[in-house]
Order: sequence, then structure tokens, then C-alpha cells
Amino acid sequence: MATLNEVVGTILQDVTNAKQYADNATKNVMLQYLTDDMMKNFNIPNIHIKDLNVSLKFVIKGISEDGIEIGVTDEELNNASEHNISTFEFSTKITNNKIDDNNLDLYQTS
Repeated sequence: MATLNEVVGTILQDVTNAKQYADNATKNVMLQYLTDDMMKNFNIPNIHIKDLNVSLKFVIKGISEDGIEIGVTDEELNNASEHNISTFEFSTKITNNKIDDNNLDLYQTS
């Protein structure tokens, strides 16, 4: 059973992974552009995620030391009475920082 913090954390981790995937695609396009005499003058497409809005419907299954245990599958939501279904909504700004020598310490782990 998943906890609310695990589900929200996984959503945010998946967004980070999606951005990394997009950045790798941008890098590959850039490398192609560099080898083409005409395309090397074009702008390189790049994705910037600015805002994330999430609306998560769930059923509270229990509370443990690990947190609020929830159900989020269609089956769990369909089997729950409507007044037992909760919605958690959150919005966040996503920064797209370039890592350089001036801020590298923010990203290092010990």
C-alpha cells in the first residue's frame, strides 16, 4: 500500500526524470545540428517546465507510522463511496537552473 508522501514524491521524481529525458533529446538534436552546415545556425529546441498543477484523487486506507496510507487505483476509487474520496491538489514552480561552478555545491551530495 502506498502512502501519500510516496505517491506525491513519485510524481515529482517522474517529472524530474521526464525533464532529464527531454534534456537528453535536446542534446542529441544539438549534436545533429552541429554537424549540419545549414542547421548549425538554427535555434535548438528545448523544453522548460515552469508550472506543475496536480489534482490527485485518493481514498484513505489507514494511517501508520509511515504516513497516510492511500488507494489511488481506479478499482479502489470505484469501490469507495463518494464521500470517502479525497482530492489533494498542489501547484509548484519548477526551476530550470544551469549547474555551474557558482552553484555546484547546491547539487552535491555528501
